Amino acid sequence: MVPDAVEQLVKGREWSRVVVLTGAGLSAASGIPTFRGAGGYYQGRDAASLASPEGFESDPVLVWNWYAMRIRAVLAAEPNTGHIALTDLASNGSAIILTSNVDDLHDRSGHSPVRIHGNILETKCTVTDDVSAVNIENWPEIFEFETLPRSVEGNLSRPNVVWFGERPWGRAFEIVESLDGTELFLEVGTSGVVSYGFTEYAARMGCGVVRINPDSGRDRNIVNWRESSEVALPKLVDLLVNES
Repeated sequence: MVPDAVEQLVKGREWSRVVVLTGAGLSAASGIPTFRGAGGYYQGRDAASLASPEGFESDPVLVWNWYAMRIRAVLAAEPNTGHIALTDLASNGSAIILTSNVDDLHDRSGHSPVRIHGNILETKCTVTDDVSAVNIENWPEIFEFETLPRSVEGNLSRPNVVWFGERPWGRAFEIVESLDGTELFLEVGTSGVVSYGFTEYAARMGCGVVRINPDSGRDRNIVNWRESSEVALPKLVDLLVNES
């Protein structure tokens, strides 16, 4: 069932649109680990050595083998019921999806999100910044320096993702800054570390805010739904679609 507080919020006003921010918790049900949780990608690892320009410059082979593992995991995964529910919501034209995820599960479920941290299935030339799709059919099982992904010009390529110390992609910030308090804002499966204060800003602007996360805390002006996203989102989207 939808919690009473969530249902009251959704039905309490006529929202101009729904803005959704998704994070790693959404893709966890598809078998893609989160980063900071138990069993996450950074568990027991030095994040800076794997996801920073300095780490890549120091040891591109280590970085690329770590990303190759992640890319193969993404390609083996399938969208879950949370992704599909958001596609249903976006299809009526009144919702926009922002994501800090770098996988393609939103796209494969049928909608294109506004990306914050890039796309793990793309490479970027370290000289020209030209972007290309990955093609793992040409990849060895384990990268050596001589076999690392390169651009058509032969330059070393890197994953087209945002690393520590780099600026996130800007479009999501523009959307959040345009909030005027008439929107319903959903935070789904993300942590405060990578949400850039979007959720709190939406609350301060007077938006209705729902945070879907089993580990939600107690925040003023935010309605917490402590359930996994793949369970909660189909229920919430059904309520929203039936209300529209």
